[in-house]
Amino acid sequence: MCRGCVRNLIFLRMALKPSDVSMSPARNGYSNPANVMLAAAESEISGGDEDNSRAACHEFMQEEITMTKLECNVTNCLHNAENRCCKQAIIVDGSEARETYETCCGSFDRNSEGSFKNLFKTPESRLEIDCEAVNCVYNRERRCEAERIGIAGDGASEAEQTECATFLMR
Repeated sequence: MCRGCVRNLIFLRMALKPSDVSMSPARNGYSNPANVMLAAAESEISGGDEDNSRAACHEFMQEEITMTKLECNVTNCLHNAENRCCKQAIIVDGSEARETYETCCGSFDRNSEGSFKNLFKTPESRLEIDCEAVNCVYNRERRCEAERIGIAGDGASEAEQTECATFLMR
């Protein structure tokens, strides 16, 4: 592995919070994205002969990891704090959407009467957005590639009352 890629792997490890990485590749039956990303990087750039390893190393490290800035005004969502989301990743639903109101935040969880305050998680400034709104110009292989998006629906009591305000039909 070349020095530049060792440095990038170190930066990747430092960018992830300890809570992002568990000792096992699956947590609660789901793949942990941080573990999957680190395992792929480490195996991809350390295996094989040196020439192939170096080429794989550069190719892997040059791939973009899209992290979108999210502004969310759904203040009665359990994950909302300071108009940002405390989750590391969200899902935008709306596989057949043609208008913003046909999308919604699939990660919405209602905070019943504001009784729960999120004391343990901090709002994320950037996060991954899995996007099922395949007709959106920002959707690339079911990932949102917009620099920033807005989730709207203040007062929502269910996910269908939220929407991706940034949705733009292709």
